[in-house]
Amino acid sequence: MFYYPMNTPAGIITILWQNNEKDFSIERIMLPPKRKNVVTPILRDDPNAAENTPSAIENLAADITLFFAGKDPARSLTYLAGNRLSPFQTKVLDETTRIPRGKVMSYGTLASRIGHSGAARAVGTALAHNPFPLLIPCHRVVRASGRIGRFGGGSAMKRLLLKREGVPIENDTVHPFSFVY
Repeated sequence: MFYYPMNTPAGIITILWQNNEKDFSIERIMLPPKRKNVVTPILRDDPNAAENTPSAIENLAADITLFFAGKDPARSLTYLAGNRLSPFQTKVLDETTRIPRGKVMSYGTLASRIGHSGAARAVGTALAHNPFPLLIPCHRVVRASGRIGRFGGGSAMKRLLLKREGVPIENDTVHPFSFVY
């Protein structure tokens, strides 16, 4: 397992990747810890990993940088290691990629869109285990009331991401015109 840390306005985001026999796969994108005084240990099994980083990883890092500059990543999900995802989680994450920048969707609407009406909590659980935040923008899914809800990087980071996308938020609630139905 290798890592590629990068500085962002939200803190250090780390891309974890692994070499396969003929290629590589992105295993996960780690967000900064929720609390500032927590140090996340990062291990690397090759001291020359930075020299051996595939260009696609560097391109992904550039896409994440563009994301914070106001543009969505190209979302070439080819190299994402989705083999640990359940079929339900795959459906949830695929539909989440369709939420446009600057818009939000409720957990319930997302559940309905994938054919599982009434499964809002299950959708929330699937999103809580999203291994590819930012690429799969789970921060764009909020409660039906408009409250922003939880996020793997913490509610402050979710607020930051939504505000950077132009989603108006007041008292941790998004404006109704930001919703996609």
